[in-house]
Amino acid sequence: MRKTLYSALVLGLVASAGTSAHAVVYSEDFESLADLSTFVIEDYSGATTWELFTSGGNTVADLFRDPLAPHDDWLITPGFTLTAGNEYTISYWYRGGGNTVDDILDVYIGTTQTSAGMLAGTTLAEYNPLNNSNSPNTAVLSFTPTTTGTHYLGFHGRSDANQNFISIDDILVTDAANPPNAISLAYPADGADNVYKETFLYSSTDIDVDSVTIRLATSETDLDLPASIVVENSSTDFFGDPGTLTPGETYFARVDATNANGTTEGPVTTFTVLPDPSGPGDVYFLETFDAPHQVNTDNTEYPELPKGWDALDVDGAINGSGFASAWYIAVSSRGNTPPNALLSRYNADQTPNDDWVFLPVVETHPTLETEVSFLGRVRSDSFPETVEVRYATVDSTNPADYSNLLDTINNAMNMTLEEYTYTLPANSTVRVALRYTSVFQSQYVVDDVTIRIEGTQEPTSAEDWLLFH
Repeated sequence: MRKTLYSALVLGLVASAGTSAHAVVYSEDFESLADLSTFVIEDYSGATTWELFTSGGNTVADLFRDPLAPHDDWLITPGFTLTAGNEYTISYWYRGGGNTVDDILDVYIGTTQTSAGMLAGTTLAEYNPLNNSNSPNTAVLSFTPTTTGTHYLGFHGRSDANQNFISIDDILVTDAANPPNAISLAYPADGADNVYKETFLYSSTDIDVDSVTIRLATSETDLDLPASIVVENSSTDFFGDPGTLTPGETYFARVDATNANGTTEGPVTTFTVLPDPSGPGDVYFLETFDAPHQVNTDNTEYPELPKGWDALDVDGAINGSGFASAWYIAVSSRGNTPPNALLSRYNADQTPNDDWVFLPVVETHPTLETEVSFLGRVRSDSFPETVEVRYATVDSTNPADYSNLLDTINNAMNMTLEEYTYTLPANSTVRVALRYTSVFQSQYVVDDVTIRIEGTQEPTSAEDWLLFH
């Protein structure tokens, strides 16, 4: 997998919509390009060179691995005008492939659209080595030109032979000497009436924001009170944890964005929390894994599980793909509601898997049936998978508490998403867990996990699969 949809979200660099408070000088996300003909490509190696690459619905400029020849390949942007003495912010997303190989990338800015012009200009960054241990990432750099006129950015891939790949995306140059844009709350959405009581508030930001303050209150007039602050002046954490929200309550939220040139208040977002379920048709939550989630500090390519979820790696053999937890969220075309799904982590050797994911705890209905359901399938028809569905009657992540077995799914070669539904004990504190126990297989894919009281109407379209987390 190359770039994921989370690349910008994880790094807190999603620009909000609205009137820009600063000038965008140049931008390119490669999504609307048919080729790289507007760029200058200089290939001095005779090996593979820069080209567009699309995976998972995302397009990047990619320098592919060459097994025989070292790289000496330049990708130079179209020109953009800078003014001498003005400060500009330059950002771009970059990634190297592989965990055990090292690529090399240098980034320049100059006034001539040639490699010679780049070398005569300014070196902005050097990445040596560049691999999966230190990427993907987004560079945010400052540059003040000494001359007014047309400038170009140059990306120079010079990896040794038989390494991996280099990807570039989301190039953006802005005038930095202005207040920040108005920032909207990215999650929950304005007007949402389906928010689960255990949720994060997620703030987008942009490259000219030094910090954000996320505010939350039950009336708009209270947003300026100190008690409304969920995240205060944070430059690294754009997820605010408001604690457990009141079921059925309507909330007001606002993001204040700050840099050295001032503070800009964002628009007010209003959302309503789901009431506690009480009768047929009521839903505790439905998780499709598609909204922003907390940053995974161990592996920034993948987000953490949603709030209230936990994963546990009992076998201790985290070696298959370097993922940070036993189960993880990733872009997957094998789920039901794109772009993401929940995947089990596999061991690349004969070590038996013993990997758990725990759903949020619920208090089941005293008399009506409470059901848990999810959609599941194997990743490949060459690998049969085994998943146990268990529950505990305490809020726990200790496998010893999950002696209640609902089902053992031996999903041999089932490539079609199948819905699995189980009835939970009434009038109980219940936490459901999935235990992945395959040996030397591939992965199990899960999507659209819901807990509901019997009588919930089944969704008729993808839009009906509302996201509650």
